[in-house]
Amino acid sequence: MQITISREISKKDIPQKGKKVKETHLKGEIDAIKQKIKVNALEIGKPLYQHLNTRKNPLYEEGVKPLPFESCLIHDKAYRFRNGFLVQTAPKWLTDLGVWKKDSQGNLDLTEIYGTNNQKSSNFRKIKALDGFCDFYQPLYKKRKVTLLFLTFTRANYANKSFHTMMQIVKNYFDREGHKILDYIWTSEVSDNDHWHYHLAIAINRVTWRAIPKKFLFERLWGQRTEIDFVKKNIKHYMAKYFAKSNYRIEGMMSYGGTKNYKKKIS
Repeated sequence: MQITISREISKKDIPQKGKKVKETHLKGEIDAIKQKIKVNALEIGKPLYQHLNTRKNPLYEEGVKPLPFESCLIHDKAYRFRNGFLVQTAPKWLTDLGVWKKDSQGNLDLTEIYGTNNQKSSNFRKIKALDGFCDFYQPLYKKRKVTLLFLTFTRANYANKSFHTMMQIVKNYFDREGHKILDYIWTSEVSDNDHWHYHLAIAINRVTWRAIPKKFLFERLWGQRTEIDFVKKNIKHYMAKYFAKSNYRIEGMMSYGGTKNYKKKIS
């Protein structure tokens, strides 16, 4: 596959000072240049993915089902405009990617068409976010510089608060008790029996508790059963199974999140 730039960039293509420019200005040329750089840098045998098409999954609507919820969540700002929650049991979008590989002569060959979907893409991003968190804090944990805690918030659709609100409370509470949260990462999980819950891992400066104080359980504030435990040995072993175990999603809501303050420390 030969990559060429569609046309040369002339002076009239360069936006004048003070002139508003659409986001699509020179987009074709820039994309072609980026693609050419990517192809030239591609190692022999390594795949280069090309987007071919994305379409709605015809089975998606059949897999959407309602999830019962507590009426008090309507009064929470995050859920104010909701009439309920919908669980996605099947991916909404299906995508085909062309897989190209460079041969020993430097030519690109289309080797296969790879099918993926929005759930697979989401799981990939979740695992990548988890890797970043673990790669930074696992060595510090082994050196006994930080303590890692693992929390579970059950029955989210019957809780007193949204998880977003609960997360703000958790951060403020730890901070007020002198244990500022350095970073955290969470995932939302819906099990096969429609149990919607959250798993949260947080990193704080090293503490020497023999047992975690009950005040950090947050059960009364959440309104449903919660759990908290020390991470033992490996944070990734704790979180990885929850990050990719279930493909069910709550429609219109994020399935994971967290902070990346460690990136500032690295840089």
